[in-house]
Amino acid sequence: MDRAGQKEIVRQDVDGYLWSTPDELMERTARLAADDALRARLAAGALARAEHDSECAFAERWQAIAARHALGA
Repeated sequence: MDRAGQKEIVRQDVDGYLWSTPDELMERTARLAADDALRARLAAGALARAEHDSECAFAERWQAIAARHALGA
C-alpha cells in the first residue's frame, strides 16, 4: 500500500509496487502475472533490498557508526 511504512520499504518499480486503491492493486497484480521479465526484475530488486536490509548488514552499518564515534570521527 502507498501508506505508512510501506513507502519506506518498497521502491516503486524497483522491488515492488505501491498502491492506494483496490483497482490499482488488481492492475498491478495482473501486469505482474502477464509479464515474466517484469516479475523477474522486481524479484531481483526485492532480493537485493532484502540483502541490504538483512540483520547482518544492519549490524555491520551500526558497528561502523560505533567505530567512527569511538574514534571521534
